[in-house]
Amino acid sequence: MNLVTKEFIAARDDERGVLILSKFTGAARELPEALIVNPYDADQCAAALHMALTMPATEQRDRMRLMRRLVAEFNVFRWAGRMLLDAAAMRRRSHLIEKPDTTPRSTCAPERHRRPMSTGHIFSMSAAPRSTSRRRRISSGSMARCSI
Repeated sequence: MNLVTKEFIAARDDERGVLILSKFTGAARELPEALIVNPYDADQCAAALHMALTMPATEQRDRMRLMRRLVAEFNVFRWAGRMLLDAAAMRRRSHLIEKPDTTPRSTCAPERHRRPMSTGHIFSMSAAPRSTSRRRRISSGSMARCSI
């Protein structure tokens, strides 16, 4: 919805027209120069349509200029830049919050080179049978892959 609203404003290079927005849209908070209505209130919508149809050209132009200036200033490049700045701030904050790792390290290899090794063996997680006559079949649910 916000893009359609902003495209309408950007396309009105003659600076004429009136924008009527639902108060439930995000653009309604950004564009107070639009006529903001509750779409579930028929009387309010009718009043906004009447106001839009009878609005003088000078008021239309003043409102549209303000909205066009806002849309031009807060474009996709500014939005992307803001997102990058926010991400950088979050990254800096996370570095400040991180506590040093106090777990003991092995001296055999640096952390970045150590990986868990798999032996490829499968061990039973249940008790071993006492005799061959009492052996039971091991279900796949009682087996686990062992990593060292």
